[in-house]
Amino acid sequence: MTTKKNNNNNNNNNKINKVGLEPKVSKILPDELPAPHSQAFTLFINLDDILVKSSWDPENGWHVIKRPGVDFFIQYLSQFYEIVIFSDTNIETSEPIINNLDPHGVVLNRLYRKDLNSMTRKHQKDLNCLNRDLNRIIVLDSNKSSYKKFENNVILINKWNGKKSDKELLNLIPFFECMAITIPNDIRPVIKSYSGKKLSDAFLEHQNILREKFNEQNKNILRKREEKKLNVHSGSNSNNGIVNALFGGRSRMVEEIQPEKEEYEAPLVNPVDDMDQRRKRMRKAFFKQRSEWASMADEQRRLTMENIENQFLSNEEEEIKDVNLE
Repeated sequence: MTTKKNNNNNNNNNKINKVGLEPKVSKILPDELPAPHSQAFTLFINLDDILVKSSWDPENGWHVIKRPGVDFFIQYLSQFYEIVIFSDTNIETSEPIINNLDPHGVVLNRLYRKDLNSMTRKHQKDLNCLNRDLNRIIVLDSNKSSYKKFENNVILINKWNGKKSDKELLNLIPFFECMAITIPNDIRPVIKSYSGKKLSDAFLEHQNILREKFNEQNKNILRKREEKKLNVHSGSNSNNGIVNALFGGRSRMVEEIQPEKEEYEAPLVNPVDDMDQRRKRMRKAFFKQRSEWASMADEQRRLTMENIENQFLSNEEEEIKDVNLE
């Protein structure tokens, strides 16, 4: 009996070694930070051909260029999303690239080939391994084929061909801003509603439809409000008041022709226009904050250099003293 059990174990080990898979891990990412430091959604972004493009030059080796808008995209959205950048290359290759994309350290979690291998089976990525609620995970990638069980979590974006005129990342920002403001309980039905469409274009088209629909309804309500005002001031009571005034009924006329107190009616604001204004305020606040970050970074660099210089001079003085003592 013992021999048979050992043989089975050996066979299992051989199968594992033959396949060469990393052991599957149930928690690729660490537990989320407690509120209020956690974000509403986790944005899982493919580095390769989505954020950067790499090319090989026999003379100079690897050459990596950044997709237009990637710096703003990452820094800006990191205020509202937990950003996770992943790459199918090893850590030695990808980490310097991500460090260049993220000089301020806003991308707290980065996944590399070994991490992806431990959450991938038969070329399928298991998003359950990310240790986040599926209703709060958004994947930004160029192909859904690796996420067949999680297609409603995936936003498709074209691979970058290296053109400087590319605006795909920037065009997605209005959608991400809207989700950060509205915070739907489950992001999957939202993404599913744009299935088969280019999300950035379809989202703007949908917003325009909502804006026009509201404006049409708004016209009807405004017309009714104007009609209501006219009815208040043009009734037969006003005519009676004038007649009474002619026959000495002054006080009655004053009472009759005084406009009735109108109930307060809140101004009608198009929710789409209101959303646009909120998004503009968000961007304005970010640019102001980024300017402050830059000033703080410059000051920190100045203090660091000053500290290094002081240490160097101090060490130099100590060396001179040692020489004199000798």
